[in-house]
Amino acid sequence: MNTSVTSASARIDVLDMVRGLAILGIFILNIGGFALPSAAYLNPLYTPAASATDIATWAVLSVLVQGKFLGMFALLFGATLMMLSRYSQPWNMARLLVLGVIGLLHTALLWDGDILLMYSLTGVAACWIIHNVSSRWWLKLVPVLILTGLFLLFFLLSEGGELKLLYWQPSQEMLDYEVLIADTGGIAGMLDRISTISGMLMMMVVQYGWQLLAMMLLGATLMKNGWLKGAYPLSHYRRLAAWLLIPSLLLQAVVMWLEYLNGWSVFWMGTIGYPLADILQPVQTTGLIALFYGLQPQLKPVAACLQRVGRTALSSYLLQSVCGVILFEYLGYFSQFDRLTLLAFVPLMWLINILFSTLWLRYFSQGPVEWLWRQAANKLAAR
Repeated sequence: MNTSVTSASARIDVLDMVRGLAILGIFILNIGGFALPSAAYLNPLYTPAASATDIATWAVLSVLVQGKFLGMFALLFGATLMMLSRYSQPWNMARLLVLGVIGLLHTALLWDGDILLMYSLTGVAACWIIHNVSSRWWLKLVPVLILTGLFLLFFLLSEGGELKLLYWQPSQEMLDYEVLIADTGGIAGMLDRISTISGMLMMMVVQYGWQLLAMMLLGATLMKNGWLKGAYPLSHYRRLAAWLLIPSLLLQAVVMWLEYLNGWSVFWMGTIGYPLADILQPVQTTGLIALFYGLQPQLKPVAACLQRVGRTALSSYLLQSVCGVILFEYLGYFSQFDRLTLLAFVPLMWLINILFSTLWLRYFSQGPVEWLWRQAANKLAAR
């Protein structure tokens, strides 16, 4: 018998579960951002010392993880904007402004891999579209936005020349500088992180922001038509997961193999591999959520844990940064482990997230940063 994923009264719970899954999944790649030089995220050969195991780990993570959980989080962000659209646009804008301030503080005080500022700024555009553009246009805008971002990316790659190669294959001096900043920390580290904000904003404008906005509008669409609420039969979600995930992951794996055969060249990866990943992100993200919904009966043992992490998503995300900075900067383990070894830390962080959210929600109805966010947004909107 085909039953829907959730009853009407439990629909918000399933969104919290997916949000919790996204937060935990994000850390699989983010740990590399805390522990390795920035070029390691994109280039498996960022250092001549990269081993075959390290390269293989990067390739597997790129196919199975990269962009999937961030895409999931962006999609859910758009769904939340859709749910909150019943409130006034000034209140929603105040909420996004406060999130941007949190993102700036996160960057300055903790980590330059922040996503909150980009979500805040891109969310302003998504919020405006949701409030002012007919919902029948939202899904149509998704491919337009993605292709616009890719066009700008190609232009950037064609014009970037030496700067592109510098960030793709950093010199030993640049690698040593990142280690020095991680070891030094303090004011020097803060100033270095603040200096990255302009580059992040440039990338948001010329490429990533378009992708992010597309994912938010996709999430808003899937929330409005009931798909994200779990209103469809389990068989629908399972069938859709198979149709979306199997061919797209196989295609990405084939392209990854071709990248390997071409020596992981910046040209091949920049013009084929990463653009393909951007195009497939909406497909694979939707497929992963469909798989999660379709396996709801089998996931009941972990559902409560995921839901609690999802209810404290912002606090849990920032907690990951605190733990990552303490371990890899203050304790001096930056650039000390390869990618495979770093994965051993991931379940430990998941456990910390689950324990924190479980203990906190015993006494409070929402996470600490969520509470501050709401209070600040309410006061700002009331002015």
